[in-house]
Amino acid sequence: MSFAFPALLAFLLVLPGIILRYSYARGPWGWASPTSLRRVSEELAYGVAFALSLYGASAVAGNLGHRAVRRLKLDHLTKTFRFDNYWYYMLTGEVLDFRENAGEDRRVDGVYLSAVVDHASGSYLYRGIVSDFTFDRDGALDTIVIADAHRRHLVDDREEGAPRAAVGPSAPDERYYEIRGDFLVLRYSELRTLNLDYFAVTLEEGPAGVVPEEAAATPA
Repeated sequence: MSFAFPALLAFLLVLPGIILRYSYARGPWGWASPTSLRRVSEELAYGVAFALSLYGASAVAGNLGHRAVRRLKLDHLTKTFRFDNYWYYMLTGEVLDFRENAGEDRRVDGVYLSAVVDHASGSYLYRGIVSDFTFDRDGALDTIVIADAHRRHLVDDREEGAPRAAVGPSAPDERYYEIRGDFLVLRYSELRTLNLDYFAVTLEEGPAGVVPEEAAATPA
């Protein structure tokens, strides 16, 4: 029993190559093409060779199909071609390009993240610009990397009726303090809530048409 299953599995892997070789040698039904019967070892050798060609062609075809869908943005137009990659679309802002969201008509230059993380000293609200993200072996979202990271105590909420500041480093908020470092890595499993704000970068001209080095980040 222990030998039969590996042998059956090996045969199934080679079977597409055997079928391809036999179909090629046999030709269409209307043409009486002779098919030579080879020894089992020879048939297996041919089957392995042709099977490798089939599997390689399948991989190439799948890769080219993926590139074509992404280049033509077919996954934005219909759910039929949409990949099962929910977090990629959300964390890059491509979700706004979906046909069902076409009415938004918003340009996205960046994604501003706000997330609540529980610590022993209390809950904190982290915020920053999404720079990168990673997935685990199962394809689930694992970490989110943010730049220009700040945080504050969650209890320090804005008073009711207070104006809402624009997102981004151009709109400082005294309730937050800067986290030193180039990037901050947040583990998705440790996030209690998550908010995404898509923004567009606008260049504000100064005196005599001079454009400042820092661009203002405004909500998209």
